[in-house]
Parts: sequence; C-alpha cells; structure tokens
Amino acid sequence: MLQRTTATIESLPMALAVVKEMQSDGLDWGDGYRSLARKAMADVIEIQMALAVDQHLEDSERENPPDRTPDRRNGYYRRTLLTGLGDIRINVPRTRQWSPCELLRAYARREPEIDRVILAGFVLGLSTRKLGEALLPLLGRPISPATISRVTKTLDGAVEAFHERPLGGRFRALILDGVSYRGKLMRAH
Repeated sequence: MLQRTTATIESLPMALAVVKEMQSDGLDWGDGYRSLARKAMADVIEIQMALAVDQHLEDSERENPPDRTPDRRNGYYRRTLLTGLGDIRINVPRTRQWSPCELLRAYARREPEIDRVILAGFVLGLSTRKLGEALLPLLGRPISPATISRVTKTLDGAVEAFHERPLGGRFRALILDGVSYRGKLMRAH
C-alpha cells in the first residue's frame, strides 16, 4: 500500500520547491495540478501579506503617540502575478498608510525565473514573437513582444560593455561569423 505523507507549506520558497520536486518526478499529471498549485501559491502569498499587515498594525499602534490615530486596515486590491505555473490572482491587503507590496516587489509582475527564461531564449536567437509563442504552453498565456523587448533591454549595458572591452594580447586567428542569403536582388526602376 502506498504511504502518504503530508506537509504544511508555510512560505513561498517552500511552495515553489514542492512544485519543482513534483515536476521533477516526471509524472504526467495533465493540467489539473497547475490550477491547484496556483491556488496554493496564491494562498501562501496572501497569508504572508496578511501577517505583514498584522505586524505593521501592531507596530503602528505601539509607536504612535496616544493623541494620534494608529493606522488601520483599508481593504484589498486584486493583482496578477505571472509565475512558472501561469497567472495567479491575489488579493493584496492594504492599510490607510501602508501596503505589503514589498513582498511582491521581488516578483514585479513576473517571477524572476520567467525573465531569466526570456533572456536565455533571446540570447539563443529566438525573436520576440517566437519567444512569446514558445512560452505560451509553459505559462498558459502569451507574453507580448513589448514585454520581451523590455526584459531584453536589460542586456543592453552588458552587450555595450562587451563590444567596448579592450582586446589585449596577441591573436593568431580572426573568425568572422555571418549570415549569407542566396536569391535574386530586387531592383528599383
């Protein structure tokens, strides 16, 4: 008989590690697990943000002078975060003076791993359109060419530094790489 073990997932890194471990098992789960994993990840993030708001409110009450009203809750707003499992929708709690968005800043609108995949695909020569198409099955939604261009612009400084680096030493060979097209040239009349 198959023995089952359970674990309480208490943090986002732990949730991501569990999902990666499940993916590495090579099981063909279909797409059903993705929606459950997205829900679990959203729950973990929302719990972390709620705890951060609770801590902020406790600190606010303790640090405010008696004649000032301490900060208080001010509802939620919806935010979408693109992860390796696809989009997750989360409710971000806020107060009158503060929001726990620093928990999400590390992710911006996407997990950093997604930006790394975009950069790797671009460096390997995929166009912005083809890269968006290649990521569609993985992420469950298209990535716009504009988003891919914004992400790849982070390479501009590194490429410029590479082109302007000094070439010291002696070289015995110069290798040039290029693309050659065969065909008829169009002539303007």
